Amino acid sequence: MKKYKIGFVNPHFGIGLPEIQLMAFFKKMANSCGSYEFFTLDSNGNVILEHKLGLTENRLSYDKRSDYKNFKLDFIFIFDKHLSPFFYDLFQCLIIWVPTEYVEIDWSRMYYLTGNGYDATINLGIESQHYQTYKEKFIDKFYRQEEKIFFINTIYDKSLMLRPKITKNSCLNYSSSVGSWRNENLMRHLDEKDYVKFYGYLDGWQNYKKYSGLIPVDKFYSTINKDGISLAINSYPHTFSGINTNRMAEGILSGCVTIINKENTQAIQEQFGDSIFYINIFEKEELVAKEIDEIVNWVRENPKLAEEKVLKSQEIYAKMYEEDFILKCCQKLEDLQNKQLKALTNATHNKTIDVLFLYQGFNSQELVNVVNQLKNQYYQNINLIVVCKPAFYDNALHILDFNLKQTDIRFNLIKTTSDNVSYYENGTGEMFLIAKEYIKSDFFMFISENIILHKDHILKLIADIEHKENKNINIIYNNVYKEES
Repeated sequence: MKKYKIGFVNPHFGIGLPEIQLMAFFKKMANSCGSYEFFTLDSNGNVILEHKLGLTENRLSYDKRSDYKNFKLDFIFIFDKHLSPFFYDLFQCLIIWVPTEYVEIDWSRMYYLTGNGYDATINLGIESQHYQTYKEKFIDKFYRQEEKIFFINTIYDKSLMLRPKITKNSCLNYSSSVGSWRNENLMRHLDEKDYVKFYGYLDGWQNYKKYSGLIPVDKFYSTINKDGISLAINSYPHTFSGINTNRMAEGILSGCVTIINKENTQAIQEQFGDSIFYINIFEKEELVAKEIDEIVNWVRENPKLAEEKVLKSQEIYAKMYEEDFILKCCQKLEDLQNKQLKALTNATHNKTIDVLFLYQGFNSQELVNVVNQLKNQYYQNINLIVVCKPAFYDNALHILDFNLKQTDIRFNLIKTTSDNVSYYENGTGEMFLIAKEYIKSDFFMFISENIILHKDHILKLIADIEHKENKNINIIYNNVYKEES
């Protein structure tokens, strides 16, 4: 069996973040199943070979670096809502990890909602009506369709499972932050109940009588286990997006009777049936609180039956866990990758793309870099139009002749009539006026000396232009980034 190499991009490195738990889970699965190797990457493309607990701000630090290109990775998994898909020239899979409402930057929200620019997306949830609305509004009309893989979040290790300890005095725990998006009104009602314990960071909980502090990471499961009942409802944005939080898994693994929201959890209801409880969080708060009252009373009156429910939910969870969904995802992603590569190989290159470059002669390597970026493209029906000052004409001609002689890329080298053309003073516009008579195709693009293009850059631009809804489009921008100077 093939051993996959996966790069997992994590720009945070904070302690206690769900992303840290996700990476720990991936690593453990990789070590136990032997079907893939797992590498953690920072947001600059460095593979982290070693990391240590930092001394300040609970940050992780690391001291051994290596560029991801040296590891011959098969896939890049990206979960962060702020990361552009443009950085890694590899098959990239976006993990839809948080609700779209938590994506605050407009361009990031666009990529996150649509998956545009990524090769595939994994959605830790279901296709809710909320998602369908966005899909109809944005994805179907404007963006290429990306392959999507859906699965229920099972990132927690089943070896953490604790036996239930339900008693007639079991209490209800809720471990999260609180606020307008996180069921604040319901929490106000529950704060009057004698059976409630709230856990989490102090911020937001200051005025709650039943706030019980922040549980240390190494004591989380044992603490929850003693309570016996876990309220694992989602925030409103999670519910709207159909993305379930980790709290359901935490409750089940801790040996608790687990309560989740009924809305947009159809897939979970099909899997877990009556082994967990479901409540309607969009009812009036007093009605939801009454529902919770009834569940807590039933658990306290029927501890043995409640334990049977917990054991049943744990059995279902363990069975789900035995299916190595990471390996399944890798196999699906490999199929998608092969299909895409086949499509790229078979693509008709009947459209000539004109590429305009202003060579200012500061460094001959600038022109060499541009040529190499174009030679690296899957799409080779390219006409490179280089505008340069008279003093650098001979040098540019030598570079172009030498580097393009065994390729299908054509070039036109245009000598300006003066030395005044510069990027810094309307240079792109002047360059276009000089080069426009050499533009023969329907499409052209500018390129600068420090730009790096993904191999599929031009092909994806063409695919976007040819999208059925994009007949009148004038500008396409995709899969490119600038090297830091």
